Amino acid sequence: MDVTRSDLMYAAALPGQLRSADAIHVATAIRLQTDKLVAYDHDLLLAATESGLTTASPGA
Repeated sequence: MDVTRSDLMYAAALPGQLRSADAIHVATAIRLQTDKLVAYDHDLLLAATESGLTTASPGA
């Protein structure tokens, strides 16, 4: 999946203290209108949920 400039700009504008790669994951998932974002990282899952995405964590 290619990351667009708009993904990077959106990622930079996300609230909170996300690491760069995590913010890019959330921004790209929003653009792609994904059904679910799956991750182990609690901060990433929280940011995705707060952005309106459905999330899941393996083993939870």
